[in-house]
Amino acid sequence: MRSAQSDDYVLPAKESSSVIGAVYGLAVQLYSNSLRRIPALRRPWEHVILMGVGAYTMDYIGKYTIRAQEQYDINQQKIRTSMNPLRRD
Repeated sequence: MRSAQSDDYVLPAKESSSVIGAVYGLAVQLYSNSLRRIPALRRPWEHVILMGVGAYTMDYIGKYTIRAQEQYDINQQKIRTSMNPLRRD
């Protein structure tokens, strides 16, 4: 498996994860308004709040994925060298 710190490792949409999250948050609010049959932009501050929550969530998921991959690589290396992978050094 490739290391998360190597130059050739690229997380899909790593650079635009916040934008994707913001669009997803906006889509959730618009869909919610359409289900309730109210105007799409009835309370615009809710759209901004959900866009912020979506952007933060996608950014956090991207960072968590990189951390998990790094920890996985460390554990694989410890297993190969016959060390206990669960013990922290």
